[in-house]
Amino acid sequence: MQHEERYKLLFGPYRAPQVQPGDKIVDAMRGPVVTGAWSQGRIPWPTIHAKGRSALVFSGDLVAAVQQESSLAIQYWWGVSASTVHRWRQHLGVEQYTAGTRRLHRQWLPEKMARRQCQDTNP
Repeated sequence: MQHEERYKLLFGPYRAPQVQPGDKIVDAMRGPVVTGAWSQGRIPWPTIHAKGRSALVFSGDLVAAVQQESSLAIQYWWGVSASTVHRWRQHLGVEQYTAGTRRLHRQWLPEKMARRQCQDTNP
């Protein structure tokens, strides 16, 4: 599977909230928060300062992406960890296999199976 396909967003484009540092916004997990700097992810996103470090504001199109896209795509585009995506999905009650995850598995499975078959024949 080519790099572009592995991290493809199926339901975008996703747009960041129109905020400036110091603006108030409602975070889907934390409630009202004050925005800080912007993230350095491929999709820049407003951040907040939480528990001694910065975190993305979990709102708007990011919430929609978490509900639909593969975890791998979210990690790649927003620059977050798998555990962050998992925590967001748990909070929203999102199933493990979103439409994006199912597409990724369907397209990646033949490649994984071929690799496994090659490993089994070459000890």
